[in-house]
Amino acid sequence: LALGECSFKEGKFSNTWNASSDVDFIGCLQAAKMLGIQTTALVSELSSISKKEWKAENGIVFSSKRSQLKLVFATISVIREYFNSSLPIEVFIEKEDRVNCRILLKSLSISCRVPVFNDKIKKVKSRFGWKALSILQSSFKNVLWMDTDCIPLINPKELLQNRKFLEYGAVFWPDLIGVQCKPEDVSIWPSGSSVGALWDVFGVKYRGDIWKHVQEMESGQMLIDTEKYNLALHLAYFL
Repeated sequence: LALGECSFKEGKFSNTWNASSDVDFIGCLQAAKMLGIQTTALVSELSSISKKEWKAENGIVFSSKRSQLKLVFATISVIREYFNSSLPIEVFIEKEDRVNCRILLKSLSISCRVPVFNDKIKKVKSRFGWKALSILQSSFKNVLWMDTDCIPLINPKELLQNRKFLEYGAVFWPDLIGVQCKPEDVSIWPSGSSVGALWDVFGVKYRGDIWKHVQEMESGQMLIDTEKYNLALHLAYFL
């Protein structure tokens, strides 16, 4: 069963990623099993992926649709004017929107980039996949990723100098989905529950006493050493 064939059109959780019936749940578990097979095959090929080449050690990355460029402008204005930050910034956008990106953001000293797709990096249906891809293809080793609706409350330079980031090469913020949620309100896809289908994908036994098993991360802002986690980012983009 293909992933796209999981139906969530009716029931309590319509318009979300939750199964609305036992049939949906079983169908999605079958899809998870297939994804697990595909993931195992990909992992065996990751060793052939070349090392990331980067031009600057630290930088900030966004991806945006044309309609969101004003939000990006507002965020970068805060970074440039309020925090007086000269960190390099790249905004990934569709090819047909690159001119608009350059015109609108010209005064903010940023680069408008178009992602590159090929046999190994196929174009995704969802723009959410652009997050991992933009981080991967950015010109920076250490990336502060921000969604278009994020506004930094401290100087981004301080985040990139955070001792935990320097130690581990990655810093994430907690999302709302986690152990505090009621089981009936937790999607079968997210991981913050023993019924999360993705546990079956990766063949991992769920442990409710392990924090990282019960708490999801918010992907609106991330700090990632792309050299250290190059292969992990390729896997994330595939998923």
